[in-house]
Amino acid sequence: MKYNDLSILLLKISGLLIFIISMINLPNYFVNYYSLQNFYDNQVSDFFTILVSVAIPLAITILISFVLLIFPKSLTNAFVLKTTDKSEINLESIPSVVFMGLGMYILAFALADAVYWVSHFSFIQRGIPGAEYLTLENKARFVATVAEILIGLGLLLGAKGINNIVLKLRNSG
Repeated sequence: MKYNDLSILLLKISGLLIFIISMINLPNYFVNYYSLQNFYDNQVSDFFTILVSVAIPLAITILISFVLLIFPKSLTNAFVLKTTDKSEINLESIPSVVFMGLGMYILAFALADAVYWVSHFSFIQRGIPGAEYLTLENKARFVATVAEILIGLGLLLGAKGINNIVLKLRNSG
């Protein structure tokens, strides 16, 4: 098996997993919708609440999963190691593909969470009753979402460098 073939296979598997987990989490999006409506005492329109609590987060994860399923070769060529079609698998470079898939997975769900925080902050700016403050727990969740985005981007874009660091640490001892 060639390296590019393995990369394409792993990206397709990542896309399928993201899609499956999105479908498993589908009821949670509707729980978010009802929570937002109750928290803001129905001050927000149903369309806007459905948009920010269900449609956009679900669209982000499904879009990323479809991109991984439909365009794995383009992603492999863009983000993973540059190889020729004739090159055989180098076992030391496989973790870079895994890091890339893990980064895409984390980033997909972190971006969906970011939509929630953008809507929450917009509710605060609009002066909707109940949205005047951020609790400590909400602040911590916001920071965690930002950290997930940074970690996901780091893993996605720095897969080759992370792999090199891991190999150096493994071989140094």
